[in-house]
Amino acid sequence: MCTHILLFCMCTYIVIYVILTVQWERYRHITAPIYLKEGVILPLTESQKKANTKYREKSIKRIPLDVQKEKYEEIKMAAEAAGESVNGYIKKAVDRRMEQDNAD
Repeated sequence: MCTHILLFCMCTYIVIYVILTVQWERYRHITAPIYLKEGVILPLTESQKKANTKYREKSIKRIPLDVQKEKYEEIKMAAEAAGESVNGYIKKAVDRRMEQDNAD
């Protein structure tokens, strides 16, 4: 009985691994974000790419931030512990500092 369950688990693992590997090979060349629709991976259309680029040019300003690798790992671990991305974690820290400075 246990061997059947173990064999089933191993086969399931292999099938999932093969599916993920095939999907990765099929879509790894796509550098633009992708959407999942009913379990199917779809690349962005040209009009979606243009709209995203136009929005970024109009509304987004990149801020380069250089930190030591050790400091980055600290920030990354803190962000993961908070359930956030590094970008989101840093943005919240900046917002809190700005609120604190304005309150003084």
